[in-house]
Amino acid sequence: MAVEVTDGAGSREDGPQTGGADRVRTTGDASAPVRLRPAVRADAAALAEISRATSTPSWNARMFGAELDRDDRRYVVAVVHGGGGEVRGGDADRADGAVGGADRGGGEVVGYGGLALLAGDGHVLGLAVAPDRQAHGIGRQLLLALLAAAGDASMAGVTLEVRPSNGVARHLYRSCGFEEAGRRPHYYPDGEDALLLWWHHPTVAATDRERA
Repeated sequence: MAVEVTDGAGSREDGPQTGGADRVRTTGDASAPVRLRPAVRADAAALAEISRATSTPSWNARMFGAELDRDDRRYVVAVVHGGGGEVRGGDADRADGAVGGADRGGGEVVGYGGLALLAGDGHVLGLAVAPDRQAHGIGRQLLLALLAAAGDASMAGVTLEVRPSNGVARHLYRSCGFEEAGRRPHYYPDGEDALLLWWHHPTVAATDRERA
């Protein structure tokens, strides 16, 4: 699958988003009041709203609901508190023009990241941040949370795809420890190739090598 990534990392295909980066902005803001938590099925509408605003094609709430029901998936959401304006989950026509969804804790869901747990490795399914919340380092936080989830699940590594033309995303991935491992010709809908990137867990990968 190919992932459209904004302010983070990911990939997009004809179904649920899985694996590479398309568009990313990474200007950090350490003071941003962002909290990360595991996604729950009730977040599906908010995730779909963010997907509509950042990806083409996008996922709908039904697709996200099916993903969140799976045991081999790990989704995390970014929640911002004190953002101002009325928060209404799943409403693409909010009066303040913002994109996101209500969080049970009183904040706003403004981004998400998804990870598939495969046979020993993880694959980034999607990473997106609401347009009005980009350029605050939220994507980086989500990506690091996915890598932590991969380690917790004893995954030796994580893969994703990224456009060769997306220098900002490639820089983000390199800074988080990803390395180029191959190329997928004509991977994106417009015909551009995708670079295959790998991240190797420093502890799990070393343990697997010792056992081998």
